[in-house]
This record gives sequence, structure tokens and C-alpha cells, in this order.
Amino acid sequence: MAGVVRRRADDVAARIVAFVDRMLDRFEQAGDGNALRRYRHRVGRRILEERHLGPGLEDLIRPAFGHMPLLDDAPPDLTIYCCELESTGFDPGPMPWHRDVVGPQGEIVSLAGTNLRASWDPEGRTVQVIDHRRRAGFVLVESRRYFRSWERGFPLRNILHWWAASTSGQLIHAGALGRPDGGVLLLGAGGAGKSTTTLASLGSALRIAGDDFNLVDTAEPVTVHSLYSGAKLADAARSRFPDLADQLGEPDGRIEEKSLYFLDRKDPRALIEQFPLKALLALEVADAHDTYVAPIPAAAALQACAPNTMFLLPGDREVSFRKLARLTRSRPCYRLMLGRHLEQIPLRIGELLDRL
Repeated sequence: MAGVVRRRADDVAARIVAFVDRMLDRFEQAGDGNALRRYRHRVGRRILEERHLGPGLEDLIRPAFGHMPLLDDAPPDLTIYCCELESTGFDPGPMPWHRDVVGPQGEIVSLAGTNLRASWDPEGRTVQVIDHRRRAGFVLVESRRYFRSWERGFPLRNILHWWAASTSGQLIHAGALGRPDGGVLLLGAGGAGKSTTTLASLGSALRIAGDDFNLVDTAEPVTVHSLYSGAKLADAARSRFPDLADQLGEPDGRIEEKSLYFLDRKDPRALIEQFPLKALLALEVADAHDTYVAPIPAAAALQACAPNTMFLLPGDREVSFRKLARLTRSRPCYRLMLGRHLEQIPLRIGELLDRL
């Protein structure tokens, strides 16, 4: 029986390899005919190029990367083709897998031992693929009507995660605040206060690398790299902090009960491209007036970031866990207890950075 299962997995992998080769060949042919719009920018220490076949996904994907300067002559390390099938008439044919090989986060689980990683979201009707050998990937979306609202805040996340997995980089579900001389990661599950802490720092000496996902190079010197310019604010927070909402202006979109803002459209000076990591802060909302910082062990910081990061990113979980464990051991870790006075939050973080 084991041999039968193995042969079946090999057959699925072979079909997917053939499918990916066929898709990438077709995209490259379209590129030869100048049918693609190209956007090239730096992600960490490497160069990413998006190539859009038709405009169907541009306004859904590009705004999150709007803070990154576009490059002209740097050769890309990874090329991602983006295509909405409905508006282009592009027909990829049937997907070469069945539901029984799709993992809990949508990853295709039959690709071990290949150069490929892939995910399938049947409700969002979206395929994401990377081929490490060809240094290329693609996103296929049946129609923009099905594009997940939250993907506007962190598009291409799966492909960037797989791309980083082969290096010392790691996507991490965390906020990131800092200055050119150093900064912090903000750890915690949903509701811990990451977005409130990030947005409370607008107008302070701290600048924002990201609100939701950031790229961390875990090799020394550990460096946090900005990925996305989006930040979210819950409706309850808008009414609780009207000054903050006024500073942000009108939202650029909706993510369920939250408003999505692209900060480079509001204030490009609020963003920072990268900074050396000085500390990790696990957030907790305190029923108190004041915000304060207290040391915690590395294991507590790991618990604050590893489960939700690995839950939200498909595949390569063992690699991710090792990187996150190394990261939390490499820098001092603290609990940031968030009080009710919003203006104290960036002050306490700034004081901590001054001491480190």
C-alpha cells in the first residue's frame, strides 16, 4: 500500500511540474510580445519583478508595494507573473491536483523533493506557485470578484514566504517600528495590539516598516525589511481614537471589520525601508493608564510569534520554526503592556531603544 501511495504522490508531482512549466512558458511568450506591465523593486537584499498580464490585478496588488522605489536596470532574482483569467481570456486548463493533496493552509502537499511550491484557495479561486529552479512564479485569479479582501494588505505573501525559505530570510506575522539605528518587532496574535501600537507611532520619532507582515533576515546582523505599506484600523479603534483616524484620512479599502490604509499615500515619511533589529516585544493590552516594558524569556517571545506566523504561511513550517527560535534567542525580549494613553506607546519603545 505504501508503494501505491508513493506512486500516486509522484504522479501528482509530475503533473504539477508539467503544468507549471507550461504556464511559465506561456507567460514568457506573452512577455516577448510586450503584453506585460513590469514593476521591479527590492525585497530585502534581492530584486523582485512583477509582470502583470492585463490590468485585472494591478490595483489589487500594486498599492501594498507603492512605498518601494521602482528599479530600471537591476536584474530580477525572482519574476512573478500576475493574471486575472476573466479579463484576459487566459485559460490555464484544469488544475493538476485534487482536494486530497491540499493542506490546511492551501499548500499542495505532494511537492516534497521538487523545486516547486504551490497553493490553491478554492474560495478565492486563486493559485500561487513558485519554481525555484526557474526563479519564477505566478498568481492566477479566476476573477477579481473573488480576490480576498485581506490579500490587498499583504499580496503575494505565499510566494514571498517560499522565496525567503531558501535563504536566511523569514516572513513573520508582526509589526515593525524603528529608526535608522535600530528597531523592534511587535509580536502577538490578532487583537494583541500590533496595529494600534504601529499607528500610535505616527508622528513620533519611530517609523513604520510594516503593520502585519515583515521580512526578517535572521543572519547577523539581524535586519528587518519592509514588505508592505498597508496598515489596518478596526472600526472600534477609529471611534476610540478620533485624532488618529483624522491623521490617517479616508481608508483605501475594507478588510472585514477593519479599514485598510496605505501609509505611503498618507505620509511617506512615516515609513522606513529597513533597520537593524534590537529587541522583540510581545504585546498585551493592560487595564491601566500607563504603558510599560518588562523583560520576558525568549520562549515567551517565540510563543507570541511562531504559532500565528506558521498558521498563516503555507508549508516549510519546520524551517520557519527554526528561524523564529534562532531569532528570539538572538535579541532581548520584552512584554509591552499597552495602557490606555496612546501617546505613551512610542515613548516607551523609544526609551527602550535608547537603552539597548
